[in-house]
Amino acid sequence: MMTVQELRKILSKHHVDTSFYSLMEHRPMVGEVYTALDKADGGYRVRTIERMQTIEEKHFEDEAVACRYVLKELAYDYPELKAYLN
Repeated sequence: MMTVQELRKILSKHHVDTSFYSLMEHRPMVGEVYTALDKADGGYRVRTIERMQTIEEKHFEDEAVACRYVLKELAYDYPELKAYLN
């Protein structure tokens, strides 16, 4: 079971550019496209945001499933993250 804290450590370990994601943070983002994970409606919400507009939004009841989804999205640019999806 992956937590947001563990996900943050994985992304840091692999030097994933912080402009590509936001984990439970409410800060201005500088990236043109990024993935954001936050709590919503008693679960977790993962959004893909492009130019400050949400272009995709998914809801998850389980923290670990939401974290895996973020990893999957970021693995397009960082293929080494796929190792955590097995």
